[in-house]
Formats: sequence, C-alpha cells, structure tokens
Amino acid sequence: MAQVKYWLFAGFLLALVLIGAFNPARAQAIDLAPFDAGQSLIGGMQILKEQPGTALSVADLANAHGWQPASPGNVSSVLRASTTWLTETVSNNSPEPITRWISVGYWRLSDVQMFLLDPLTGEVQSHMHAGLKQPGSARPLTLPTMESVFPIELEPGQQVQMVLRVQSGGWRTIAVESWSPSSYLSALQQTRMLHSVIAGIALASIFLLLLSRQRLYVLLATWLAIAIASVTLNLGYGIPVLSTWLPGKSLSALVATLAFWNSLFLVLISAVILGLDKRDFWRRVLAGILVISVTCSALFFFIDTLWVRRILTIALLALLAVLPIMLWSARHRIPHSSSRLMVVLLGLAWASQAIRVVAFATNWLVDYEKPIYLANVYSQVAILLLIIGHVAQRQRERERQMEHRAKSLERDQRVQLESLVRQRTTELEHSMLAAQEATKAKTEFLRHVGHDLRSPMATIMGYTEMLQARIVTESEASRLAVIHRTTDHMLNVIDDLIDYTHDAGKDRIDPQPVYTGWLIGLIAQQARALAETNANKFVLKVENALPAVIIVDGKRLRRILLSLLDNSAKFTHDGQIVLYIRCQPGANPDQVSMHFMVSDTGCGIDSDEQAKLFLPFFRGRSSQGSPGLGLGMRLASTWVQHMGGTLHVNSQPNHGTEVTIELSFPIGQERDVQPSETLGLPPVDIEGNGRRLWLVEDIPEVREFLADWLNRHGFVVLQSPDGAAFIKTMQTTAEAPPSAVLTDYSMPGAGGDAVLAAVRLHWPDVPVLLLSAHITARSSSDQALTPGFDAFLPKPIDFGILAGELSRLLDPDNTLLKPSSKDVLLTDESTNHESTPSRVTPQSPHSQHTRATARAQHDAAPPQARLAELARLVEEGALTDIEDWAQTLRTDLPEHAQFALEVERLVEDLDLHALNKLIAQSQ
Repeated sequence: MAQVKYWLFAGFLLALVLIGAFNPARAQAIDLAPFDAGQSLIGGMQILKEQPGTALSVADLANAHGWQPASPGNVSSVLRASTTWLTETVSNNSPEPITRWISVGYWRLSDVQMFLLDPLTGEVQSHMHAGLKQPGSARPLTLPTMESVFPIELEPGQQVQMVLRVQSGGWRTIAVESWSPSSYLSALQQTRMLHSVIAGIALASIFLLLLSRQRLYVLLATWLAIAIASVTLNLGYGIPVLSTWLPGKSLSALVATLAFWNSLFLVLISAVILGLDKRDFWRRVLAGILVISVTCSALFFFIDTLWVRRILTIALLALLAVLPIMLWSARHRIPHSSSRLMVVLLGLAWASQAIRVVAFATNWLVDYEKPIYLANVYSQVAILLLIIGHVAQRQRERERQMEHRAKSLERDQRVQLESLVRQRTTELEHSMLAAQEATKAKTEFLRHVGHDLRSPMATIMGYTEMLQARIVTESEASRLAVIHRTTDHMLNVIDDLIDYTHDAGKDRIDPQPVYTGWLIGLIAQQARALAETNANKFVLKVENALPAVIIVDGKRLRRILLSLLDNSAKFTHDGQIVLYIRCQPGANPDQVSMHFMVSDTGCGIDSDEQAKLFLPFFRGRSSQGSPGLGLGMRLASTWVQHMGGTLHVNSQPNHGTEVTIELSFPIGQERDVQPSETLGLPPVDIEGNGRRLWLVEDIPEVREFLADWLNRHGFVVLQSPDGAAFIKTMQTTAEAPPSAVLTDYSMPGAGGDAVLAAVRLHWPDVPVLLLSAHITARSSSDQALTPGFDAFLPKPIDFGILAGELSRLLDPDNTLLKPSSKDVLLTDESTNHESTPSRVTPQSPHSQHTRATARAQHDAAPPQARLAELARLVEEGALTDIEDWAQTLRTDLPEHAQFALEVERLVEDLDLHALNKLIAQSQ
C-alpha cells in the first residue's frame, strides 16, 4: 500500500515537471526537532541518480527528470560508480532554536556535498563539502570519525531545503541520519568503547591461542587477527594514517585482500577441524585454493577499484561454495560433541557470509542487511568463545594430567626421601655423637692444657713479684720488670687462645654492677704502663658526668679496651695514645650510652688490610716484628657484638688509627655492688687506738662494711644514714668532736657538700674524707682533691689507701702509709680536656692475698694432711691438680666448702703468693 502511495506521489511530481512548475522542496517538510538520536531521514527524502556521462548542478535539479521517493533499495549502487542526489525540506517546529548534525554514511563515500536552499526561491544559502577525498581539516566538523557529518542550525519555525550530492565508487550502502551534537558524540564514544573492549578480548584470545603452539590454534589466531584487521578498516579506524601511505586504489585493494583472506582462513580452519587436511585430495584442493588466493590478492593491487570488487565478489562466492562440499565430505569424521558444535557454528558463519556476498552483488535483501551482518558477527563471536572454551578445557586436561604425574612423582620421591632421611638421620646421629665426644675431649684438653700452660707462667710471675719486693738495684728491677712483662704477655696469649677456642660466646658475658670510676681507673692505670713501653704519652679524656654504677661485664670491657690500647702501644713510638670516653643518656631512663675511642699517632693501617683486621690470626705488614697472635681485634669485635654494641676502625697510613666502640649499659645501684668483689683489705695494719670517726653513708651495706673494718682496727665509729641526720645529730650533741668525718657525696636530703659545710662551721679543725663513686677528669696534686675536702677516695674503697689517708690525716709523722706519687687519680668534676685518672688503685696480688687471708679467718682450717698436700701442689705450680684438690675437699668435707671456693678463686687469679699465705695462716 505504501508503494502505491509513493508511485502516485511520483506521478504527481512528474506532472508538475511537465507543466514547468516542479520544485523538489515543495514536499512536506520534516520537523527535525524530535530527530535527535540518529533517526533515519531516508524514508522522507527524494532521490535522483545521475545518468552516466552527465554532470548535474544544483540549478539543474529543478528541470531534472527521474526524481522518486528514496528507499533502502534505491539508495545503493551495485558494484559500479554512481552519483546520487537526495533532497528534503526540513524545519524546526519547536519554540527553541535547534542544531542538528546530519550524518551521511557509509564512510567510504568518496565525495559528499550538502546544499542548503531557500525553499521558496531556490537560492543556495550554504554549501558544505565532505567525503573520503576531503581531508579532515577541510570538513565542516572536525570529528574523530571518517563519516561525513554536516551541521544545520534552525530557528523556531524556520524551513530549509536540504540537498545532498553523494558520489560512490561502488560501495552501495548510504544512510542519512539526524543527531543532536551531544547524542552523536555520546554514541560515537560508546561505539568506540565497545569496539575497544571487543578488540581487547580478541587480542587476548590471539595471545592465548598462540601460546598453545598447535597448528589449529595458530590458524585460529591468524584468522582472528585478519578478521580484526578487516573489521577495523571497514569501520574506518586507521584510514587517515593509511591514506597518507597508500593511494586510494591500494587502500581499496588492502581492504579487499583482508576480506578475502578472512574467508580463506575460515575454509582452512574448517578443513583442519573436519580432518580433511590429512587426505591427499583435499590437500591438493587446499593448495590450489592458496595459490589462487595469493594470485587474486596480488592482482587486487594492479587493477581498477571497480574490478577489484567484482573479482572479490566472484572469488568469495567460489570460496564459500567449497565449504558445503567439505562439510558433506567429512560428515562421518566429526570426532566429538564440541567439534560438532563448532561445525554448526562454522556453518552458520558460512551461510551468513555467503548471504552477505550475494546480497552485496545483487542488491538483494537490502532490508535485512543488518540482521544478516549481526548473524555473521555473532556466529564468529560464538566460534571464538567455543575456541576459548576448548582451549581452556584442553588446558585443564593437561593440568590434570600434570597434577596426576606430579602426585605420582611426589609419592615416589617421598618414599625415596623418607628412606634417604632415615639413612642420613642415622648417619647424623653417629656424627653428632662423634662430634659431642670430640667437643668434650677438646674442652677437657683445653681445660688441662690451659691451666698447665698458665701454671708455670703463674709461678714465674709469683716469684718475680716476690723478688721485686726485695730488689736492691735498678738493674735488677729492670730485669725483673722484663720477666714480669713477658710472662704477662704469655698469659694474655694463652687467654686469647682459650677464648677463641670457646668462640667468645655470648653465654660467657656476665654483666654485674660495677663502680664506673674504679673500672675506668683500673684501665687507665694499665694503659699508662702500656704506653710507656715505647715512650708514649697516655691521655684520658672524659666528657660528661659518668654514672656511679653500671651493669657490665667489667672483665670483658677491660680486656676489649686494653687490647685496643695494647695495639696502639705496639705501633706508636714517641707519640700519644688517647682513651676518650663520652657518656650520654640512653634510649631508656635507666640506661646510659657510652662512646669509647682509642686513638694514637702511630703508623696507621693500609686500606687493603683494614678489611682483614677482624680475621683470626691476621697480622699486618707493620706487625711482623711485634708479639701477638692476631686474635685481639677478632675477639674485641666479637665481644662488642655480644654486648650489643658496634666497633669501627678508621685509619690512614702514617696518620694513626682511631677505633670507636658504641655500647649501652643499664645504670646500676650502689647497694647492688658486691663488696666481696670490689673492696680490698689494707696491705698493712693500722691502729685506731680508740679514735672516734663519724661515718656518713646512705647505702647500709657499704656503711656496715666500712664500720666493721674500722671497728676491727681500733676505731670507734659513729654512723649516720645521710647528711641531714648527721647535721641534726652534730648540732644537738654535746660530745667532743670526732677525729675525722668520712662522708659520701651523693645522698638524699643533704649531700657531702652540706656535711662539709656543717663540719667547717662547727668543727673547723676536723678533717673530712670524701668517699664517692662519681668521678670526673681533673688534675691531681697533693693538695685537696675536691674543694674543701681533706682527702678523696673513689669507690670501691681500697682499704690500703684508706689506711694511708687516715694515717696521713691522724698521724702525719707516720710516712710509711702515705700514698705513692705514682698513683692514678680521678676527680669529681665533669670536663672535656686532657687529664689523668683519679686514684683508683686496682686490686694487686698483695691486696688479693690479704682478701684471701681475711676469708680464711672466717672458715675452719682443713686437716693438716690436706693442707700439706695443697702446699706441695702449690710449690710445684700444678694449678689443675690444685683445682682437683679443691673439688675433692668440697665433696669429702662439705664444712670446708668455703675454704675450697677460696682456693679455686685464687687459682683462677693465678695468685700463688696469696695461696701460700692462706696455707700458712691455716696451719
């Protein structure tokens, strides 16, 4: 019915032409206001096709013959070049101005022109030019698409006649659609996004197929890649770039080649799926098809574009005709259900593609072009999904097979491994037992050898000290000093070897509360003796106040620093050796961080040797003529690490060496210091003869120990727990002043300064002795060591020095007990300049002897027979046998366990002189 109306309308127009009154704009105008989402305008337009050999202009349209209503069938050309005119009157019936974009597709239209005419006069108001031949910059709208798009702006109620001139090279599809600008851009963006997603899936599928490395999957990947390239060009992507590289004819040939090879690979894939590639006949057929395909593809680039499309249509029809024959030939060879489904999908793809080719060649089924195209696309997508599923299934099968093989292999290996583990476990148990026996034997050997090596050294040192006490001439003193120094060196070597064989383990670190000043003074005194061997000057620098007590393995720290100082003394001549100590608050309030640096002005260390310093038994070139085993730095570094610190070396040849150590120690309390470990007894007796002494000390243990010692030596001791109690008692007592006051410095309430001020106020002539664990660096002299005090004794108290100071203050004529000028001194002021340490006399063998005697007085003597045996062992210097004697005494006679422990301690200290005296006092 609609066709009849169109023909009647066309006849009416023809009649108007014949009477000279025809005007294409007189048709009913199309209101573009609701046409804003891509609605087609073809159904309301008039069409006129130019005859070959004629060239019409806009002015000729009024007199042209052949106008007819446009439809999808007559707006396309079948494999030939053509020029088509389309016209329609458009209007804006809305109350607002509108802007519409008129898109004219297909993008391959070579030339598209739009004329906007006055509907009454026919005057051209606007002329716009687009199409494939027109560069993008010269088009009415610059958009990211190859499609021809023209803008139209209409005021409310305005009408305009739109005339389109479309020149095509044979691509038949022409579409005219109306858009609002925002709708067109949104649709364009959505289309591009959809194409990007599809392309991404396709590329991922290609990659997955290529990974399989199987012939079928490689063919599928190639087909998919060709299909993507063909669709990409058909949609216009990449055309602006390719058009600059290829002329128009070559570009058309490339598009045709991709379309042809797309169908060709569909045939090849079908042959592989159907198994026809294994039959000789079909192999020859496929080979012939490949040769013809290559020939046609090459021919496309040398012939006219119109002939390219004609040959392409014929070749595609011939190629697609082979597919049904292949399917019929292999109807009994389809292996399983997935392959049968793929064949069905391939058949659908063949059918849709064949219909498209036929429709393209004959202009048939134009109204169903889109469904046919979608069927072709969907069938190819379904094939792609099936292929991916098939690949995934094959992959899962391979994974299951590999998992089965892996489990089987794992089971066999587990059985083999269990057998091997049992065998190795048995071997390891035997090896561990052998190693334990060897370790036990080594430990026992080192114990006996160590003591046996130390025994003669201890005997030599003991007799050397006895001779030193009786020397007369300086030459004898010099010779005995050489013997003593050499023996001491041998003992240090033995100790280093024993420590190294024990690996200097962390379990050998034994931190105990120690008086900081006593420890530093002991190290400084020995360092000065070491420095003097090569005419060096020793300097001690202390920065910031040191805590009174720290918890540290004093023996290890002393050996670490003395090892570094000994190295400096060996390689420095007529120079200076500095021990620098800086104290800072630690990470916690109850910790202190201490920085030690030993520096010298010696020969220095080469850079290539510094990396080897911590290797065991390494000795540099400069140490070849000096004694030692090369274990000092190794043991020092190991001990510092076990104590949680760091050790660094900085040295340059001929510019000396600096060794820095960073350590952190807990701050201890003075009450926790064991007097038996730090306090000595006087080397000589002193008689108090009833003199009254006032002792002010806040630590009960120290106060009682000092009072006990003073009472036993004939002094009458008055005690006060702190400075405030002393001042209060002194101000209220009516008794005579004491002979001297002994006071601590740091006490709660009132300290040593307050005690000194009170004594000077009330008893100006009474001497005051300061007892303090706080030390600083200050120059010593025979005058008062701290302003106002008559004497200063650092803690721990050496009773020999205390006896000397009391004798000096209470009995000035007794010069026997005056301190030697060679004593080392430390004072109570924090400073940063060069200094010598305060008087902190270490426990010498003589003081150790007196301590052994004191302990023996509190323990019942063993039987005389055992004492005689002990005396014989001491005479022979058999230290290991003496230890065995002490262990036997402790087991057989438990009541003499204290005596046995004292003997073991003296053997550990190598103090045979004190051991002889202990035996003499016990007999």
